[in-house]
Amino acid sequence: MFELPAIKKEAKSTTHKASRLYRNPVYLAQEWQKALENGDCSCPADLARKLRVSDARVTQVLRVLRLAQEVLKAIAALGDPLPSPLVTERRLRPLVNLPPEEQGRRVEAVLAGSESAQCKI
Repeated sequence: MFELPAIKKEAKSTTHKASRLYRNPVYLAQEWQKALENGDCSCPADLARKLRVSDARVTQVLRVLRLAQEVLKAIAALGDPLPSPLVTERRLRPLVNLPPEEQGRRVEAVLAGSESAQCKI
């Protein structure tokens, strides 16, 4: 008769919760752009292979750099890594096609903590 060995389970600690950190999408996009510019990767497809992500994901992240300079500076000022996913590439994606003034308004509202703005982004 085959029996699985008993595995001792560690008690979950309720006093300490591991905090997760989130990458700032502006810093991430800038790092990936530098890798392309300095020759570490010859093209976005090469970068995707090295990072083990899809070509589409590389394109999505790099598109963040098309945001208005003021918006990029405001998001970069948050630092890297971020303690919460307040600003993500996914939330920034629809802003790229908006006029710079509207980008600024939406990001400003998110950074101010407006829940309604978070839904829009």
